[in-house]
Amino acid sequence: MRDSQLQDGSRTRTKAVRYLQNFMLMYKESNTILLPVFPEDKYCTLIILCPKWSLAQYFDSSSTTTKKDYKRIRGVLDEAILGYSKNGGTFDKNGKYIRPDTKKLGFKHVIDFPCIKQLVGSIKEAFYVLHHLKGFVEDAEMMCLQPKMTYYVVFEGRVPGVYEEWEECKKQVHKFSGNCYKGYPTRHEAVAKWRKHQSNKSKMKMKTFLVLSLLLTIVAAVLYFILV
Repeated sequence: MRDSQLQDGSRTRTKAVRYLQNFMLMYKESNTILLPVFPEDKYCTLIILCPKWSLAQYFDSSSTTTKKDYKRIRGVLDEAILGYSKNGGTFDKNGKYIRPDTKKLGFKHVIDFPCIKQLVGSIKEAFYVLHHLKGFVEDAEMMCLQPKMTYYVVFEGRVPGVYEEWEECKKQVHKFSGNCYKGYPTRHEAVAKWRKHQSNKSKMKMKTFLVLSLLLTIVAAVLYFILV
């Protein structure tokens, strides 16, 4: 989607609004939708949409210091989510965002979200947005999605263990990737999974120790026969 084609009243803008509205309705069970845009017809900006929470996060890889307002793109997205709502779109509890200026439903646009910046003079602008794309998605989900589970087991994090608060769990797994945590409906189940995880780690360490001990014994025996 290109900014220069989204003037007010243009056919392209109308089509873009309708397309985004229908796309969000088609995938209304999805937590995130990825939307690449070109605000300057050159540099690519990735927008992560979370319709359920009326949230739009902008990942701008441009190295320029000039702050963009994305006025046209924001207008298109706000029209699209308004149509999404009127045609059966679903929202999470307290997920609807009412714009202070228009008093209408719209996206909450986070345009200063930190992301990888391209080098000055680089011609691979889109690469810097698409690089680590999976990481962008995981970060966005960590920020705007609160799992329905009550107790969280942090398998890999700053301080692994069982946590009752989502915010605390999020702090522990910050900058850790992969399946580093999981939620469980009861504390009993969470503690059981954590103990099993610890037991498996201990068994793995013991196996590693025994294998290394065996290798050292074999090496020592070989050296003994060689030297003797």
